[in-house]
Amino acid sequence: MKLKATAIICFLLAILVYSCDTEAGITFKRYYTTGSIVYQTKCQNCHGKDGQGLSSLMPPLTDSAYLKANKKLLSCFVKYGLKTRSSS
Repeated sequence: MKLKATAIICFLLAILVYSCDTEAGITFKRYYTTGSIVYQTKCQNCHGKDGQGLSSLMPPLTDSAYLKANKKLLSCFVKYGLKTRSSS
């Protein structure tokens, strides 16, 4: 009987510890979920589901060299978009 009670208490404690999350973790999950929804509604049509882009029409979001080269402008790209220059 004591073994069952101890096992149940340990199980409940394990569930309690596993289910607890820090405030930072909760905030991250909230922003991640919201960001995912924004990406799906505003960006996914052009940049694709995985951010691969559309050839030369839309830059890939997975190209780390492009992102690193334009790091200071990324927030402006997100807010205002990016117009590509047409070659004449």
